[in-house]
Amino acid sequence: MSVGDYQVPVIGALDASQQGLEWSELRARGELLCWLQFDPRSGATRIKAKRGDGEAYFLSPEDVCVRSRVHEYGGGAYCLTDDSVVFVRERDQALCSLPLTEAKGDSATLRVLRQSEGYRYGDLVFDGHHHRVLAVEEYHPRENQSGAVVNRLVAIELHQGLRRVLVEGADFYASPRVSPDGKRLAWVSWDHPNQPWLSSSLLEARLDDGGQPLVVNQVTQGQLAGKQESVFQPEYSPEGILYFVSDRHGWWNLYRYQQGHVEEVMPLDKEFGAAQWQLGLSRYAFIDEQRLGCSFIDEGRFGFAIIDIKQSRIEVSSERWASLQSVVAAKGRLLAVAEFPERPLQLLQFMQGSAGGDIKTAVVAEIASSAEVDWPISKPSHIRFETAAGLEAYGFFYPAQNLSNTTEKPPLLVQVHGGPTAMANSSFDALKQYWTTRGFSILDLNYRGSTGYGRDYRHSLCQQWGVADMEDAFHGAAYCISEGWVDPDKVFIRGNSSGGYTVLRALSDQSQVVSGFESGFCSGASLYGISDLARLNQHTHKFESHYLHWLIGDAETEQVRYQQRSPLFYAEDFHKPVIFFQGELDRVVPAVQTRGLFEKLRQRQLEVEYLAFADERHGFKQAQNRAQVLQREFAFYQRRLG
Repeated sequence: MSVGDYQVPVIGALDASQQGLEWSELRARGELLCWLQFDPRSGATRIKAKRGDGEAYFLSPEDVCVRSRVHEYGGGAYCLTDDSVVFVRERDQALCSLPLTEAKGDSATLRVLRQSEGYRYGDLVFDGHHHRVLAVEEYHPRENQSGAVVNRLVAIELHQGLRRVLVEGADFYASPRVSPDGKRLAWVSWDHPNQPWLSSSLLEARLDDGGQPLVVNQVTQGQLAGKQESVFQPEYSPEGILYFVSDRHGWWNLYRYQQGHVEEVMPLDKEFGAAQWQLGLSRYAFIDEQRLGCSFIDEGRFGFAIIDIKQSRIEVSSERWASLQSVVAAKGRLLAVAEFPERPLQLLQFMQGSAGGDIKTAVVAEIASSAEVDWPISKPSHIRFETAAGLEAYGFFYPAQNLSNTTEKPPLLVQVHGGPTAMANSSFDALKQYWTTRGFSILDLNYRGSTGYGRDYRHSLCQQWGVADMEDAFHGAAYCISEGWVDPDKVFIRGNSSGGYTVLRALSDQSQVVSGFESGFCSGASLYGISDLARLNQHTHKFESHYLHWLIGDAETEQVRYQQRSPLFYAEDFHKPVIFFQGELDRVVPAVQTRGLFEKLRQRQLEVEYLAFADERHGFKQAQNRAQVLQREFAFYQRRLG
């Protein structure tokens, strides 16, 4: 297998990187529909808008990137008021506003509502009853100041930008929601050592005439019958009934709270929620007093349903998508950002079916590719396989395309997602197609601990990080080999963030010998992966500062375990080539971690490479940097393939 022997054109590294447009945070007000659009060509995120059947246009100025830094991962970076759009400006985390009547990318009318050093805002929600914006506020002391990072729920008055604290005292807050009559406020909170997908609580308070909370009622406690409970996306129905998603019975399902009692709306073995790595997520919305529309995950695929909340009846679309994000209702319409396995993003409008009961969809808008697609597209299939101890794991398999020699089996690239509590889906990704058009098959792994398969599967990574995920990588590769899909001597592994940590574990732990895959991985790529767990535990940001206690164990009492699972401390066990990629501005996994392991491996004269980007944080945003990663990584693997 050599460069240039392909039967038809392949997608170039820069073309693949430039096609990574992302849509998120769909919002609606009247005829106006807005969303965030991230463009890797500029590395910036802007607000895009569309009125009725008109053409889409940029609402925010070209020189302003819209992005929240709360929890480092952000989310909920803007909201629509009656006459303006309020958003977070990335460079200084200032709250800014633009009048909707004039705003079409015009920075001349931009007004700074609130700007103060050390303060960040996210999860913005408009409260029309009190003419203000609700937000999660995160305060970071200056470097020369002592003190901890503090999170609160606050209200920002729209006329003068005055700030009032609504709720404080918990470690974290999310999802502020105001009832239709403006008299109640609901929100989600959680405390260390929990993450929101492990244990979080739903609270509700009566508001006084000025909008300040009076009596606070705890709707859920964060655990039920001795088990943890995760709460997601509270919403008030048009009638003022509080709905939310909870995994109290094993799956993120829909519940409602009324007259002091919690009741299940529709019990199903499907996931209607998500892990809140980012704020501002929306997976369901009310059409009217009778119905709501929602997305769900079933066997790794996304679906859409309309639930009759009066009669507890569900109507499920016969179609399946790779992903359905940001479901919103607008003037009786249900809309969602949809992702497909074989084509770019679309904005879909859902329409209730007729006598047949099927839910139909109509395309509202579509993103055009930045280059003509004249290369073969690999379509994934969802697979399940047996892993260690007879357990089961999952993934998506992408068969190689454009093989230069059809008599040989292709190499396999195992891809490990970050999080680790995230999930791989089958969304069209030109970066994956970059590999498949070059003759690689891909296993996009949903190892134990991934979301989308119920709470038990998600919680199976407890104390097992660095073990269960690594085992699943080996067994997933062995499954693909046993099916005759790939060459057993040409298996590579790549991963980002926590996935990069799994890569380093898989390349250094020689104890993993799986039948049919005795040779192990040829080499791998770690993108801003973790190498020193104890250092990460000491220096990571507030949101994840106790996460390792759940994933690994208590850092004080389990010091040996921390070292045993930290690749930095057993560099002598590495015998396979590794290529490292790192952002110098990364606050989640600081660059010192990656450089430390790289230097140790280089001193052992192991085949290693290191590429750092001075202008990147945790996750590479800019197309030219993404392209460099692909080119360097491909060349690195080519040397192993001869």
